[in-house]
Amino acid sequence: MGGEGLHSATGTHAVCGLGSADVGCTAAGQTARRTPLLLQRDEVESLAQSTLDATPVQQRTMTSAPTLDEMLVSGTDANAFLSSLFIQEEQPQIVSPIGFSLDEEHSGGGGGKGGASQNRRVQAGDDSLHITVETHAATPAAADRAVQRLIAGH
Repeated sequence: MGGEGLHSATGTHAVCGLGSADVGCTAAGQTARRTPLLLQRDEVESLAQSTLDATPVQQRTMTSAPTLDEMLVSGTDANAFLSSLFIQEEQPQIVSPIGFSLDEEHSGGGGGKGGASQNRRVQAGDDSLHITVETHAATPAAADRAVQRLIAGH
């Protein structure tokens, strides 16, 4: 893969219940937070191809790796495939995608509920895929480690 690879689009995340990146606690003592990530188009498509190549033929739902544009069509096998690329379940931590968008959809500027830190992004052009993942973990540190494992795996 070329480029910089998958990375967090923000630098820090707040503790459960204390910051805008958190979405609440899933159970007593559990952290739930949302983290924006960024990946270039060619890296997403390369990841899709390598994942499909590693999947046994009898388990494939597609004959060829989808393009990013195909993966962004909601309700399709290609969209489910895209989501599967960003799921990491290592109990008790779970990281799963809750949103995808292309760079041009993020170019409107700041504001919104997340504030400046939530909307900060890498200026990478129209070929960037923004992924929002939600992490559920026992502690904020465990949530950070789970997201870092996802990033390292891509």
